[in-house]
Amino acid sequence: MLIPCIRQGVTTVVDAGSCGCKTFDDFEKNIINKSKTRVLSWLNIANVGLYNGSSELADLDNIDEDDIARLISQKPAIRGIKVRMSHSVVQNTGTGGLLAAKKLSHKLQIPVFVHVGNQPPRLADILNLLDQGDVVTHIFHGKPGGCLDSREDILPELQNAINRGIYLDLGHGTESCSFSRFKQAREKGLCIDTISTDLYSQNYSGPVYSLAHTMEKCMLMGMSLPEVLAAVTLKPSLVLRVPDIGKIKVGAEGDLTYFTIDDTEQVYSDSEGNKLMGKKQFHIHGVVR
Repeated sequence: MLIPCIRQGVTTVVDAGSCGCKTFDDFEKNIINKSKTRVLSWLNIANVGLYNGSSELADLDNIDEDDIARLISQKPAIRGIKVRMSHSVVQNTGTGGLLAAKKLSHKLQIPVFVHVGNQPPRLADILNLLDQGDVVTHIFHGKPGGCLDSREDILPELQNAINRGIYLDLGHGTESCSFSRFKQAREKGLCIDTISTDLYSQNYSGPVYSLAHTMEKCMLMGMSLPEVLAAVTLKPSLVLRVPDIGKIKVGAEGDLTYFTIDDTEQVYSDSEGNKLMGKKQFHIHGVVR
């Protein structure tokens, strides 16, 4: 799904852990070097990254810290380490994969990008390990043990992590964007820093479709147009530590997307099958890359 990115108005795509240190060279050769879209990467902490039936952190021997450190030192497209922290992925290893990622994070001075979902591990235990600059994605999933506690207040460990300077990412995906959770969190003053799609072969025909469609959902949930635009431009550049993209300034990369917004009704679906009617649609007319 990299080829259509330019046509969808996206000048930069960030792969979120498809490959690990044993598969990154092929990814670079066949995807990064051939794409008109700028391609960056969160390198999966597991050696081969994602694969069919993936439980990549069920065995922590799948982590080669020396090879990861070597690769990151050589490849500027790698902006940090991706760790999936949900029960189907880690099984009985708990937060072991995240601890390994944080060890490398401190050594290499790079952030960690953490997928959260079904517990265990508990979100609170994950958050307590994170530092300034780290990212939590799928923050508005509707599964048990999410960003709000039993009283629908912001989870204390989450508020503490935000105070330390972590970032929150949407990561819509197939199962990770709940309209009700988004609305509840927004009402408590909790909002995302960055908007991402988690787009892949099984959700580009719904419920995700595209970045523009996901931005429309965020506006439907109460985010203003300036908030939405910042969450796909300036904020990602800060998270990824790439200061020369995501903004218009002298000396920056000349990436521009020309779009209009039409007042056209459309039905939107979240990852739980809930539907809402919205009236703001982005239409992409052109891109400068």
